[in-house]
Amino acid sequence: MSLAAALSQSTRTAVKRLADTVPESLVHDIKHFSKRKQKGVSLKYMLDFGQNPMSRQLLLSARFLHDELPTRLAHRVMELEG
Repeated sequence: MSLAAALSQSTRTAVKRLADTVPESLVHDIKHFSKRKQKGVSLKYMLDFGQNPMSRQLLLSARFLHDELPTRLAHRVMELEG
């Protein structure tokens, strides 16, 4: 067996999949959120939004993060699992 093949085989056995390390319900949630489409936000929008923050804008920002963050994190996790 070549060195490259041995390294490849040992790497495959050393890497744990998400389903092997976390509860099944969490894997289900991650898969659910990863199917949602991410909302686009431009740099100009963020700059304009943050120039003069008002309480209404802060509330909108918090709601956006509350809704969007699980989706974006799930997408990253699935990319790493890929």
